[in-house]
Amino acid sequence: MAEIVVTSWNVRGLNSPQKRSHVFQHLRSLHSDISIFQETHFKRGKIPNLPLTYFSQWYHSSHASSKSRGVSIAIRKSMPFTLQNSMIDQEGRYLFLKGLLANTLVTVAGVYAPNSGGYPGLSTPLLNYNLSGKVSILWAVI
Repeated sequence: MAEIVVTSWNVRGLNSPQKRSHVFQHLRSLHSDISIFQETHFKRGKIPNLPLTYFSQWYHSSHASSKSRGVSIAIRKSMPFTLQNSMIDQEGRYLFLKGLLANTLVTVAGVYAPNSGGYPGLSTPLLNYNLSGKVSILWAVI
């Protein structure tokens, strides 16, 4: 398998079309294959239209009632990723994707947690989620 470029970015909100444009332009310049975003501030059910030209697969964990927190994972169009299952936090703190990437089982995870006290609600899902395959966990501590 060729080298894969994975980026992780605390974007502090992606609701502005101008900001999304600048972020995606920068990720294209980095040739990012998988991008993990923390603090997207998307409200569940109100996720803006995201471009499918470069990143063709989007996955989100958003808070139900407020524009806070939020984790998203975007996968480049040319990446042969097939999702097998996912675990999505209803509070917008984490997102785990398990699937085949070029016939290799991988788990891609995005986590958003406060820097004081951590997020105690994360330990149980981590213990219960079968993290088989090669694991890429990118963590943003805020």
